[in-house]
Amino acid sequence: MKKLKIISILIIILSFINCTNNDDIEEAPSKLPDLKQTAWKGTLITKTSGQITDNGEVSILFLTENRGNSVVVKNGRVQKWDFKYTTDNKLLTIEQPFSSINLHFLEGDWILTEIEVNRLVLVQGLNDEYKQMIMDIYKVE
Repeated sequence: MKKLKIISILIIILSFINCTNNDDIEEAPSKLPDLKQTAWKGTLITKTSGQITDNGEVSILFLTENRGNSVVVKNGRVQKWDFKYTTDNKLLTIEQPFSSINLHFLEGDWILTEIEVNRLVLVQGLNDEYKQMIMDIYKVE
């Protein structure tokens, strides 16, 4: 009889452990959506040593599966640029389509850190403690 009580208590305890709330477990974002023929607008924040040092605005139009254009307002400058891009799961890489001496504000690798239905948060320099750029964009079309 004691064995039956012990087994019953263990089953009840294991049932409660398996039914705990999993809301506290943060899931990693899924991969980037198909960006072709979509428009996005939002903010472009620069952090230096963890402090926000610049706050800009960005508009991006992804024309095809590998070409797009952008307008970035940052540091009092407006930069309009055509670019090439690639995606690989959570990675967005923006490249200039031709060699240029000017640096494109968005050029480089961006890692997807948050995703919602019409919102993406991408970070450049995710592992860089000194400088990071955070692009928080919302789908327009």
